[in-house]
Amino acid sequence: YLVHGDYNFENVLHEGGELTGILDFEWAKAGDPAWDFKLHEQWEDDCPGCRAPLYAGYASVRPPDETHFVRAAWYRLLMHLDDRVENYPHSDAALPALLAALAAVEQAAGEA
Repeated sequence: YLVHGDYNFENVLHEGGELTGILDFEWAKAGDPAWDFKLHEQWEDDCPGCRAPLYAGYASVRPPDETHFVRAAWYRLLMHLDDRVENYPHSDAALPALLAALAAVEQAAGEA
């Protein structure tokens, strides 16, 4: 599968709530489609009301499977862990985000 790598509202073209195109494939690669949704919780903060149209547009091409949200939550956790190791090796500043990501994995696993 082609993974966009930076799938967020700023890289999506839309009209009337319909997905019409995707921009900026600089970070594209082959991989798991759930990778593009690791930050889907942030989409609503960036653009209120955009998550549903983004999912609908994506699902019209490739519907998420039953483990999609669990995998996306794991990728979010791994991203926060990587950020902690890279940017906060001697600090607890990233710990709240890491714990929140772990809670999201547990919740998603419980819903699967």
